Amino acid sequence: MAVSPNTNFSSGQILTAQQQNNFPRGVMGYYVSTGNSAISTTTTDVTGTSITWTAEANRLYRATFVCDFSLNTAGAITGFYIADSSNTLLQSIADTVSTANGFSQVTLQYLFTASAGSVTRKVRCDTSSGAGTVRGTSGAVYMFTIEDMGPV
Repeated sequence: MAVSPNTNFSSGQILTAQQQNNFPRGVMGYYVSTGNSAISTTTTDVTGTSITWTAEANRLYRATFVCDFSLNTAGAITGFYIADSSNTLLQSIADTVSTANGFSQVTLQYLFTASAGSVTRKVRCDTSSGAGTVRGTSGAVYMFTIEDMGPV
């Protein structure tokens, strides 16, 4: 995927609108939780991780989800997914814990472009057996962010 990087600037140069538009625009939405979200064998949304923003065409976006989680079943596979508002899977990662009631951490990222207009991205999860918790406590929050990375 081609990107449209900025040019080098020199003293006295006039800054153009195009050069300004080539800068990343930063965070489009975020969620940080200090509460827990349940994990079960049914794929469900992780509490609070639905972000809707007004996207622009021809821009690169990055979705990032980070969490600690625990499972009550040793060796169970836990899947985390970035999805759209229709629950269409866009990106995934899977992890396990080696002991019952063990902990692990995942970082899931997804780079994408979107059509202009209202766009929603969210995080979903499930486990192959048992139950668990996406942990959101003081000092160990889970978070989901959408960032504008610049033009493509």
